[in-house]
Amino acid sequence: MLSYLQTLDLSRNSFNDSIPLSIVRCRRLKSLILAQNHFSGSLPGGITSLANLQKLKISFNKLSGSIPKGISNLWNLSSTLDMSHNLFNGTIPASLGNLPERVYIDLSYNNLSGPIPQVGSLINQGPTAFVGNLFLCGPPMKISCSFSTEDSNFQSLFHNPLHNSSRSSNSSTCAVFFVIAGIILGICLSGLLFSKWYKKICACKLSQHFKQKLIPTKDLLCFAKYSSEYPGHYQFVKLAMHVNLDLDKLLKASAFLLGKSRTGIVYKVVLEDGRTLAVRRLGDEGSQRFKEFQTEIEAIGKMKHPNITTLLAYCWSIDEKLLVYDYIPNGDLATAIHGKLLI
Repeated sequence: MLSYLQTLDLSRNSFNDSIPLSIVRCRRLKSLILAQNHFSGSLPGGITSLANLQKLKISFNKLSGSIPKGISNLWNLSSTLDMSHNLFNGTIPASLGNLPERVYIDLSYNNLSGPIPQVGSLINQGPTAFVGNLFLCGPPMKISCSFSTEDSNFQSLFHNPLHNSSRSSNSSTCAVFFVIAGIILGICLSGLLFSKWYKKICACKLSQHFKQKLIPTKDLLCFAKYSSEYPGHYQFVKLAMHVNLDLDKLLKASAFLLGKSRTGIVYKVVLEDGRTLAVRRLGDEGSQRFKEFQTEIEAIGKMKHPNITTLLAYCWSIDEKLLVYDYIPNGDLATAIHGKLLI
């Protein structure tokens, strides 16, 4: 019976231990969803042999180990590869870039490290696909990889004490001591800054709850006292107050690539409550200061016409800018005029 199974959804349960190897026998499986459980251990290598798989979601578990290089063999993936919120470590295999460009890859909130390969479909992924991995570096994260060699040398020194003790000296011992002390101090400072930032976010959300009659843009400028030009790392502004939407819900949603243009990439986003939205991620040429971006976008948001899709919200940061619209399921203008293209 397992050989005929095409869809397996075990999400939102409390299953634990490792993923059962019997799943590998489901050769016709097209959709495998194991999200929001307590699965642990490494990802079974046999999953990479499920050639018919179109969707793979294993987020919000306790899976660990490295990402299998053979996962690039899943050529039929057409929507989502969601491995976020786990304990995967090691580097991102370059072979992951061999997946089709239409696949949305989410590796956020793991323990991955090293440079992000700039090959194939990995080039099109924004920083939100890698956020939460403290030791990743490369263009999507805007973090230089110039210190990767020094970091690897330090890790080898830390994990091979017997080998290094035979070659150590007083000077090297002092160097290691200062490096460890610096790391501890950096972690303490980062924790202090994060706690202040988190309290500020909470205070902002609380003020929004009691001040819903205020103008949204003024109500959400939580970081305005730092700079008039760059008020904060992220600014998420709702233009339609009846919409129950925030940045956390948007980042946790499933995203599917709809198309690309010179101005950016358009995704179909399905929220956890089932609502469907369209999100346009603007390209690098849209690098504007917040006030300029805010003025232009809110002018667009005021336009009301039956033939214009309603702008519900927008998100601004130095690295990324998002526009959130209602999703129109009838296709785009080019399809309406010319019909569907047969490929």
